Amino acid sequence: MATAAQLPPIAGDPYLAARQEYSDRYANLAAGKRNWQVAALIFAILAGLASATALIQVRQVKLIPYVVVEDRLGQVVSVPDVLRPSAASIDLEAITRTTIEAFIHGIRSVYADPVAQYDAAQAAKSHLIGAANHYVGEWFEANNPFKIAHTHTVEVIINTMQLLDNPRHIPGYAYQVRWTERYFDNQGRSTHEADTHWQALVHAVSEPPSEDPLRNPGAVYIDKLQWVPETIPGVQK
Repeated sequence: MATAAQLPPIAGDPYLAARQEYSDRYANLAAGKRNWQVAALIFAILAGLASATALIQVRQVKLIPYVVVEDRLGQVVSVPDVLRPSAASIDLEAITRTTIEAFIHGIRSVYADPVAQYDAAQAAKSHLIGAANHYVGEWFEANNPFKIAHTHTVEVIINTMQLLDNPRHIPGYAYQVRWTERYFDNQGRSTHEADTHWQALVHAVSEPPSEDPLRNPGAVYIDKLQWVPETIPGVQK
């Protein structure tokens, strides 16, 4: 910061002393003015740079492409990109685990609402291929959930999901899934029927592109499946 020039002290002459006091006072005011002018110039330059930067950013055009599909009513529905092991931001094993859990819930649950039951069946069907598709088809023929819903509903509770070893390095993931099924009447009251316990061996693979990108965006398919009732020691059936 600039400082005012100080005159040497003058002794003996009161007029010269008064002149020195006058000069020192107004020299300090002049120096302060210059300091504020310099500060104002610096702030003006910074404001100009900030405004120029904001203007450049506003004038930049950023385009982000999206893949979309229209439904029957002409509404645009966003479709996510197909997930692949090399490009997935979420671990593919975690996606497969979540898919199998949702599949067991959808395929084994029985709903009083036929629309909800149909939606659950369609969602499960979108994840089935090969032998698993045939297995579930035969099970549905013998255990039609729409007929079962006339007497009671079934709630599925997943207990454990264990990833199995893959010594042969077969593509995909294999799980042992254990769950409990509880039974209720159509008013949501317990039927007092004992819970049943089940276990399944499930093998899933990822085969993009997905045939149903809305229900199965991760292209995770269950190709091998088998379930059996499980007897747990100490639990009365």
